[in-house]
Amino acid sequence: MANAYSIPSLETLPFKGIALLGVFAALAGCGGPTAPSRTKNPTPVTIAVAMVGPQALTFNGLGHVQGFDTALVRAQTSGQILSISFTEGQSVHAGQALAQIDPRPLRTALAQDESALARDRAAQANASDILTRSAPLARIFQTQGVHRGSESENILLRQRHRSDAEVFPDADTV
Repeated sequence: MANAYSIPSLETLPFKGIALLGVFAALAGCGGPTAPSRTKNPTPVTIAVAMVGPQALTFNGLGHVQGFDTALVRAQTSGQILSISFTEGQSVHAGQALAQIDPRPLRTALAQDESALARDRAAQANASDILTRSAPLARIFQTQGVHRGSESENILLRQRHRSDAEVFPDADTV
């Protein structure tokens, strides 16, 4: 009877040993501790004391921001803006200067209007002088039926002076 146990050949021994080690390693890994469960450790709840004082308030996100109050700002006159006296988002008050407009065209227009007023006042004074000088002659002409136009010219100049006084109420009167 032959021997039931035979000695393996040297050529197959390393391959069988490596396979046998792999099976033992796999069996050893299966019997280890299991993965941690999520229900074992609950999420901790923390408590903080409320404090009175300034708190930083920051919101990050997309959206639309609109101010509580808006105002329509309109210039009382037109012109080129030289400087702006406020920054965007700054609070402003009634009567506060917001911008400076180039005053040169306005000064030129004022000088022209003042010279027209002075011309009209000089014409009125000249007409008054003529009326004063010609008053005795006017009486003579009225008695003789001759009409002279200097009085009507003086009336027209007075009307023109009144309209200039309405435009320039603070101007000195003659």
